[in-house]
Amino acid sequence: MNKRQLLIFGLGDIAEVAHDCFESDTDYEVIGHVVHEKYMPNKHQIEFEVFPFENIGLTHPCNEYSIFIALGYKNLNYNKKLIYNLVKEKGYCTPNYIHSNAVIMTDKIGENNFVLENAVIQARATIGNNNLIGAQSLIGHHSEIKNHNYIGSTACLCGHNKIGSLNFVGSKSVTAGHVTIGDSNYIGPSCKVFNNLNNDEVLIERSTDALNTNYNKIQNVLLKSM
Repeated sequence: MNKRQLLIFGLGDIAEVAHDCFESDTDYEVIGHVVHEKYMPNKHQIEFEVFPFENIGLTHPCNEYSIFIALGYKNLNYNKKLIYNLVKEKGYCTPNYIHSNAVIMTDKIGENNFVLENAVIQARATIGNNNLIGAQSLIGHHSEIKNHNYIGSTACLCGHNKIGSLNFVGSKSVTAGHVTIGDSNYIGPSCKVFNNLNNDEVLIERSTDALNTNYNKIQNVLLKSM
C-alpha cells in the first residue's frame, strides 16, 4: 500500500517528535520539513530534507501532499496560529496526529491536532484546530477546546469546561468542572483552576522551596529513621 505523503512545518523539538510519530504510528510517509526561507538550515546540520515554504506550492502541490504544523508554544501559540492560517490559505490538508494509545470517545475533532500517548478525550467533548494535547492528559466530557492551545502532559480538564484559543495549560494543572477560560491565558504547571478566567491572565504555582541544608544532613536524618 502506498503511504500518503506528508511535510512537517518546523525544525524544533516538537517537529522532531511529530516526524517520528507520523513515521512509526500512521500510514503517512514524512517526505521532509518546511520552514520559511530565511530559516533554512545548513544541509550538514539536519538529518532530513528541508524545503522553503515560499515555493512549496510549486515543489509539493497541495493535491499531492499534506502539511502538519509542529511548532512550539512561543508567544502563546500565536506563531503557530499564523503558520496554520498561511498553510490553509495555500490549500493544504492539515491532518491530525492521534497516538494509537490515546483514548478518544468523540468524533468532534478538527484538524492539525497533536494528541500524544495515553491522552483521554471523553465523550461529547469538542476539539477545534491546531491544538497540542499532551501525554496522559484528560479532556473531560462535554468540554469544548477551541483553537491553537497547548495542553501539557498530565493536565486534567474536568467535564463541561470551555477553553478558548491561544492558551497554555501547563503539565499537571487541573481545572474544576464547569470552568470557562477565555483566550491567551498562561496557566503554569501544577496550577488549580476553580474559577473562570477572562483573557490574558497569568497563573503561577509557587515552586517548592529549597531547604537551607545539604543532602548529607538529610541523608543522616533518613538513615536514623530507618
